[in-house]
Amino acid sequence: MKFRKIFSTLLGILSAFTVSSFSGTFANEVDDAELLYTKIIEFLDKHIDDKPEGFDKVCSDYVKDNSGPIRVMEKDKFDCETSSEIKLYRGVTKKEYADDLKNGHIYISGNDLTINVSGSGIYTTDNRERTEAYVGDTGEVINLSLKQSARVIDRTYLEKIKNIMCQKHPDEFKQSQEIDQYNLTAEGKWTHDYLKSYFKEDYDKLDSLPKSRIDEAFKKMREELSKQSFYGKNYYLDKKDAIFYNSGLLARLLGYDVLYTDMSLENYENHEYLIVNAGVLAVCK
Repeated sequence: MKFRKIFSTLLGILSAFTVSSFSGTFANEVDDAELLYTKIIEFLDKHIDDKPEGFDKVCSDYVKDNSGPIRVMEKDKFDCETSSEIKLYRGVTKKEYADDLKNGHIYISGNDLTINVSGSGIYTTDNRERTEAYVGDTGEVINLSLKQSARVIDRTYLEKIKNIMCQKHPDEFKQSQEIDQYNLTAEGKWTHDYLKSYFKEDYDKLDSLPKSRIDEAFKKMREELSKQSFYGKNYYLDKKDAIFYNSGLLARLLGYDVLYTDMSLENYENHEYLIVNAGVLAVCK
């Protein structure tokens, strides 16, 4: 059974930037691919004794520990001192989350395959309308500003140097390239194995099976899944995959402050700024 690759819809990055961005020459790409490889190996060596179950927190803690303090400003000062900076917004579902950020407390998200698909960092956007739709009745939109000097890497460039890295080191990243991302996780592998065992010889022709049989299988699967130790706290089985698919962490390992992704659709502009160094942000109290 094939599972959709989450990153497939996240490519196509804006080429021009008002902040310090990077889209290198081929020579730069090869050098940066090798630098990325070196940083990944060094990170793995440093955390060789950490278990996969808790490795997501290790990655998020690295981003947090290697982040500067956020600039906290009253509204008048914010409006005056950040007038030439890029305005960003972060939507949170509870007011206390907003109060935490406005008081300088930094929360770095984990690498969630269904929500935080870009990995570790502070998720922001330049589309206020999008955040307003997210917060609901109990949340709040936080006004932020991004320093012009911020080092920004666009998503396409990061994906490009990851591909070059995989070409130069095919054996080490073969699994990351050949196996669907979801199936590299504890939940994904268990789901794959369960369905394969359940359907046996019919596994490869699920599309032709009656809907009732599919529905019954998935109902039983969800019941069994809820009994597993990793239920509700999915993680990558291999730490190398956890790093490979954590774009926020990779951006920070390379020394960048922001990972930029153009998530715009037709007649809908939305640019995600994943902040991996809070020191380049200002927050309006």
